[in-house]
Amino acid sequence: MILDEDFFPIIKSADRGYDIHQKFRTVLKEFWSKNKDFNALVDYGLLRLPEFTTTTSQK
Repeated sequence: MILDEDFFPIIKSADRGYDIHQKFRTVLKEFWSKNKDFNALVDYGLLRLPEFTTTTSQK
C-alpha cells in the first residue's frame, strides 16, 4: 500500500492488507510520502510497531 503509488507501473493491484492494520498503514504511508527513504521507513515502522500490536497474555 505504501509503495503502490510509486510502483504502480510495476504493481498492477493495490495492497488491501488487513483492516486491523489500517491505522498503522496510514501512519507509514504518511511517513513515506514525506521522506521517500525505504531504510528510514523500516526503522520508523519498527519504532512505531508496538503502538499497533496487542498481546493476549500479560503474565
